[in-house]
Amino acid sequence: MKEGITSISQKNFQIGLDVLSERIVIPIRDELGSLIGVKGRLFKDANIDDNKYMYLYSCPQSKILFGLDKSYKGIQETNEVIVVEAEKSVIKLNALGYNNAVAIGSKNISNFQVDKLLRLNVPITLALDKDVSKEEIDIIINELRMPFSLVELYVIDDVIGFLGEKDSPMDDAENWEVLYNNYKFKK
Repeated sequence: MKEGITSISQKNFQIGLDVLSERIVIPIRDELGSLIGVKGRLFKDANIDDNKYMYLYSCPQSKILFGLDKSYKGIQETNEVIVVEAEKSVIKLNALGYNNAVAIGSKNISNFQVDKLLRLNVPITLALDKDVSKEEIDIIINELRMPFSLVELYVIDDVIGFLGEKDSPMDDAENWEVLYNNYKFKK
């Protein structure tokens, strides 16, 4: 619970632990719920170098929206999809009651992911980590608007400086609520 991820959310996403590699194990499923890969995240931040995340069983990350199998119903009910970078952020949002989030697995978005997001036909809210530059966010927005805008686009922007350099907007539940409710801007 230190990370803000409840045992219910851990169970919902079937999170495990690999003691040998000291990694949290995250099953990667496609939109139908089929297991297509397994990702590991170091659970001791002190040990993190360049490989905080690594695939223990590889899959085509750029073709997946992590969490879509669990979030599809919530996306339709809320008429919104929240797009985050990492799988951990989807699970954190689930623990906070936001059952409409998916992860792109990096700070870049692929054409496959753009297509899947647009096919949801709901407004898209980008809630990316603080270290994603405005230019990188603009690239994602432009990808989602090609060839023209099909859905409303929003960006959560930490204009007040809540987040540290590498924080994600949902790292702290209270900060998330403030950012989501007050600093979600239409693009």
